[in-house]
Amino acid sequence: MPKRLLPFIPPSLRVVAVTAKPQHVTLLAVPRSTATRCPARRL
Repeated sequence: MPKRLLPFIPPSLRVVAVTAKPQHVTLLAVPRSTATRCPARRL
């Protein structure tokens, strides 16, 4: 993957596929963790 794209990918995502076309680049990414915290729950 081009190093110029790396700063825009959060560490919480894993890039599965990259498709480059002349007009755009498409990234397919999935979360690294399957567990999530409920946003309504306070800590």
